[in-house]
Amino acid sequence: DHVEIPHQLHTALIGKNGSIIKQIRSECGGCIINFPPESSQGDDRIVLKGSLEQIKKAKQELLKLAEQKNDSNHQDELNVKLEYHKFLVGRQGNKINALRDKYQVRIIFPSS
Repeated sequence: DHVEIPHQLHTALIGKNGSIIKQIRSECGGCIINFPPESSQGDDRIVLKGSLEQIKKAKQELLKLAEQKNDSNHQDELNVKLEYHKFLVGRQGNKINALRDKYQVRIIFPSS
């Protein structure tokens, strides 16, 4: 079975180091929850495997959490010239990681 949730919310549903999705799996009796690869931007389908009861509970939890995340999820895009990316990232990613940790945000640079 599966559930459709907008792809841009998938990372928020997984959580840092998988913490949120691990908790949902645990609460749903170990239901297997497979997200599409991050590179497949248009794929909203999350595949669920387990008993009917586990799948039903996992769907409910994922949809409820997605609604909460959608209400508090904001996205913005900044255009920064490629030559300035290295200054934002910093040596070994220290500047960008500090920003991510301080503001609890996800920052993505385009692939070149």
